[in-house]
Amino acid sequence: MKKKLFTLLCIGMLCFLTGCGKNNSIVEDSSENKAPAKLFERHPLDKKYAILVEKETGICYLEYKNCDGYVGYYGITVMLNPDGTPKIWEKD
Repeated sequence: MKKKLFTLLCIGMLCFLTGCGKNNSIVEDSSENKAPAKLFERHPLDKKYAILVEKETGICYLEYKNCDGYVGYYGITVMLNPDGTPKIWEKD
């Protein structure tokens, strides 16, 4: 009986903590242009790999996409210099 009561109490607490509340994370844009701003420039390397360059900072990211039948894999990571600092895009 104590186990059932404890389980119900835990479920009740979880429902209370994760319950439906007011979502304050939605930000409304009142500007005329509703199109999202592009944050990255994409430079494809082949079918699976591309370099993404953040427009504002020039930091490079390596993107990996692979769709194999019904399963798809996607990954992104920051590219680093040998000293561990983020790699900055050079146009040359």
